[in-house]
Amino acid sequence: MSTTNLIIVVPCYNEEKTIETFYNAITKEMDNLKEEFEVIFINDGSKDKTKEIAKKLSIDYECIKTLSWRECKELFDNLNDN
Repeated sequence: MSTTNLIIVVPCYNEEKTIETFYNAITKEMDNLKEEFEVIFINDGSKDKTKEIAKKLSIDYECIKTLSWRECKELFDNLNDN
């Protein structure tokens, strides 16, 4: 089992034209560094297809996770309540 060395959190708003390019660039750099990583795309209410593209990437690549802004807010609210 590999260990994730880095988690990259990426807020996204209307990034349908750039999200895949961004992921490919990050992957290339992390491969060069030989680092295990995870990318968390947080959709911030995009009006375009950012959510769908991020979801497809998360299905295609195990190292990608997606959250909506609302899910992220609920998570932090719950952490603050405890």
